[in-house]
Amino acid sequence: MPEQNTAPDQGVVSREARLLEHDIPLCVDLDGTLIRNDLFYESLVQACKANPWLVFVLPFWLLKGKAYLKRRIAERAPVNAATLPYQTALIEWLSEERANGRRLVLCTGSDLSLAQPVAGHLQLFDDVIANQDLRNLAGALKRDFLVERFGSHGFDYAGNAAVDLDVWGECHHAIVVNATATVLRGAKDVAEVERVFPRSGRATDILRVLRIHQWLKNLLIFLPAIAGHRIADAVILLRDLQMFAAFSLCASGAYILNDLLDLDADRQHATKRHRPFASGSCSTAFGLALIPALTLAGFAMAWPLGVASVWMLAAYLAGTLVYSCVLKSKPLLDVFALSALYTLRVVAGHVATGIAYSPWMLSFCTFIFLSLAFGKRFSELRNLECGHRSSPAPIAAAAGRGYTTTDIQQINIFGIVSGFLAALVLTLYIDSPAVTILYKHPMYLWLLCPVVLYWISRIWFIAGRGELDEDPILFAAKDSVTYWVAGFAAMVMLLASRDWPIL
Repeated sequence: MPEQNTAPDQGVVSREARLLEHDIPLCVDLDGTLIRNDLFYESLVQACKANPWLVFVLPFWLLKGKAYLKRRIAERAPVNAATLPYQTALIEWLSEERANGRRLVLCTGSDLSLAQPVAGHLQLFDDVIANQDLRNLAGALKRDFLVERFGSHGFDYAGNAAVDLDVWGECHHAIVVNATATVLRGAKDVAEVERVFPRSGRATDILRVLRIHQWLKNLLIFLPAIAGHRIADAVILLRDLQMFAAFSLCASGAYILNDLLDLDADRQHATKRHRPFASGSCSTAFGLALIPALTLAGFAMAWPLGVASVWMLAAYLAGTLVYSCVLKSKPLLDVFALSALYTLRVVAGHVATGIAYSPWMLSFCTFIFLSLAFGKRFSELRNLECGHRSSPAPIAAAAGRGYTTTDIQQINIFGIVSGFLAALVLTLYIDSPAVTILYKHPMYLWLLCPVVLYWISRIWFIAGRGELDEDPILFAAKDSVTYWVAGFAAMVMLLASRDWPIL
């Protein structure tokens, strides 16, 4: 996608050359034109989120026609018109046209029940033409409808897609919004283009959609090999790398699904509203196509590792789906689910390599990840509280969550206690017979206890100051102190495993 450019091209037709401008109605498409997204796909995702069984019903509805499918979906998932990603430059121009006495008509292939709230929110349009009576007003059908109402070349039309070429061929002047270079050339071939609003978005938005930085979490797959002192084994390392790639591809698909399911909540969030899907720089349809592509690629990577590895990947995806659709809005259950998903990555490392399970390590991981998951919620609520201190409302609720700012104290306690329990598990492990299997001088491992306690305490100290990123794991990945702690821990483990006692 090209670099964003909000300055509209004045086009090939000057304002002075137009005759009786205010007498010619301006018809404006909705999906991809007035807004940067498609209402059908947005409502489809939300409807399936509320009723997953709809996935099996959709083909039967489609057999009755696209308009019927859109109507059934719209009935189950109305949109929040106030938070939609509008084309700001286009709306500013439409406001000017309306102020000059121009008649504006919203003309869309979306269902009428979705189009009317948009028109009501913007207060710009004199009329709304949308799907009703099971007619899908797109392409040739939209063209015929507009010609019948306004006459051939008796209206201007603003659109964005190849399907709009049929309408542009019968309009007076074309306004091209957010279109590809191919569509723009096609519009100039069939109509006089009055104005062009360039595409919004950047090529880097595609990388942001994949959330490659989140792949850092999948490094947990290497933990069993590191803790078991097998990371230097070429076969073990290769299998871990393969499992890492499989989890990363599927994780990107899961993050895309999560973003699509959370569109409305993200648009009400101070920072998440800038995400590619929430802002409309990447379309919902594009995301829906990426999900199966990435998931299939992930399973293809896991398949050579064996059936057990494939089942682990399937369990991760199932857990992610349940979290995104159900548990994410359930207080406490959401953080336990996050902790389980993090620990599942460690288990996947065991499965991929065949390294024996360590109940001590899994216990430690469960508590430390539970602490970090609580830290994620604490940070969100802390930021929300800071943003609402001047608000008259006594309680601020996190959109799409089950928490309010009054829960901060409890979340803080739960998170700190969970982190300290992880340190307790470490001390019990050091004092157990199991430690002698890997370490010749386990006494050195006691040096890890104050370091772990310091790191956990520091994370929560920073969180209490409101300086913690909303994802503590990503914060740790960028934190220099974390790397010093990890380096010290590696040195202590090496010291304890070798036959060179100092004490």
